[in-house]
Amino acid sequence: NVQKYTKSQKVILVGHSKGGILIRMYIQMVGGKNITHAVTIASPNKGTPAAKNKLLSPNTTFIKTLNKTLFDVKYLCFAAEKDAFYKGIYNKNAFIDGAKNVRIPGTDHISVAQTEKTFKIMLEFIKE
Repeated sequence: NVQKYTKSQKVILVGHSKGGILIRMYIQMVGGKNITHAVTIASPNKGTPAAKNKLLSPNTTFIKTLNKTLFDVKYLCFAAEKDAFYKGIYNKNAFIDGAKNVRIPGTDHISVAQTEKTFKIMLEFIKE
C-alpha cells in the first residue's frame, strides 16, 4: 500500500496504456477519496477499435461507466502522435472530457511515455 509506505494521506497515480485504465477503475471503486492527481499516458480512455479485449472497444458499457464520473481527481491525459494501438493514428480516445489533454508530437505508443516534454508537463501538472 503506497499510503502506508509513504505515510501520505493522498497519492498521485500515473499509468501507461492499460495502466491508465486500471487507475481509472481503482478511482471508480474507491471514489477518488485518496487520490489528488491521475495521469494517463496513451491509455484508451474512450476505448479503441484495435483492442484485443473487446471490453476496451469504444461504446462498451465498461468504457461508458469509466467516463461517467471523474470524482474529485485532477486528470492529465497524454496521447501520442502516431499510436499503433489506435490503428497507427493520433486518436482523441486517449483523452478524457474535463481533463487536461495533451498530444505529444513525434511520438508513438511507447515513446510518448519517455519524452522530456511529457515529464515536464506532468511535473507542472502535479504542482497544481
